[in-house]
Amino acid sequence: MAKATMLERPHLADDLAVWLIILAELLAFGILFLSYAFARTFDVALFNASQRTLDLNSGAINTALLITGSWCVVRAVQAVKQDASAPGAHWLLAAMVFLTILLVKTRAGRYGQHKHHALETGAAFWHMVDLLWIVLFPLIYVMR
Repeated sequence: MAKATMLERPHLADDLAVWLIILAELLAFGILFLSYAFARTFDVALFNASQRTLDLNSGAINTALLITGSWCVVRAVQAVKQDASAPGAHWLLAAMVFLTILLVKTRAGRYGQHKHHALETGAAFWHMVDLLWIVLFPLIYVMR
């Protein structure tokens, strides 16, 4: 059996710190979501009145932008994995301020078919933000 190459190696070990940050963020927000739900049970009327002050359209637009940004990040990772740094940079440009560092490095050609796990890690963090917003939006803006 041949030795595993760099391409076959799992990336989790290299990115353990980022995955721990993502896990910590998810845990922290999970606790906050539970705290919100618990606090809401004590004064539902106050929470409902406060919720009516939020602009549902702005929340929906933010949700659409985040999900679209995630789709652009996925397209950027796919392009870079095929050694297409220029299209990858264009997809990152479409994906919002958080990804600026990855955009600069992608435009410079620092990522490619054999070196892209930093870009994938950034994409994983971006998707975590999306996941949190997808929970936060209905919880805060929609549910009564």
